[in-house]
Amino acid sequence: MSHHLLHIFKHGCVLSKDRGFLVCRGDDKTENRIPHEDVRAVIIAARGVTLTSSFVSAVLETDGIILHCNESYQPCGITAPLGRVIDNKAFLHQAERPVRLNNRLWQHLIRGKTVNQLKVLKKRQLNSPHLELAVRQDTFDEGNCARRYWQLYFPSIGWVASSRDRKQDNAPNQMLNYGYAVLGALCHRSLASSAQSVGAFFAQTA
Repeated sequence: MSHHLLHIFKHGCVLSKDRGFLVCRGDDKTENRIPHEDVRAVIIAARGVTLTSSFVSAVLETDGIILHCNESYQPCGITAPLGRVIDNKAFLHQAERPVRLNNRLWQHLIRGKTVNQLKVLKKRQLNSPHLELAVRQDTFDEGNCARRYWQLYFPSIGWVASSRDRKQDNAPNQMLNYGYAVLGALCHRSLASSAQSVGAFFAQTA
């Protein structure tokens, strides 16, 4: 059995169940189907979506969840099976991590970000000895690495600025802000839906 995260991007569609399948019907009469037992989570990232009771029941009966998003496509609520709701405290207790582990995870995350920045620079035939040295060290100053990165990246795309300012109205910053908003929403939705899936496992082992 597969376990899929089903993203709904079609505005104004109707979600229902028909003979073992979850069905998405659009205003244009198009129809998409997927076996409901294969769906682990449904992410509603569209406006004006109608959910039938048979659709909701089918998702919940196979221990799936439905993640609801607001008009900014950020998660705002979850419809979950009864078992996941009543065992939520057990999940929260077992999911607690010590401070040292949190710091290690954060260092791993920002190191990955800096490694990706190096890859972008290399694709543009640019080198940054500072970033190359930083990723080889145990800890490093992510903020300084970011400044060095933008100082090289922006001139390579023909922009005279040498810093990344979220408040600037220049086109590159606007495009970056939009891109970060889209990526942030995608990550937030994926984390919220995955947390519920992991929570069910922890609750069973509590």
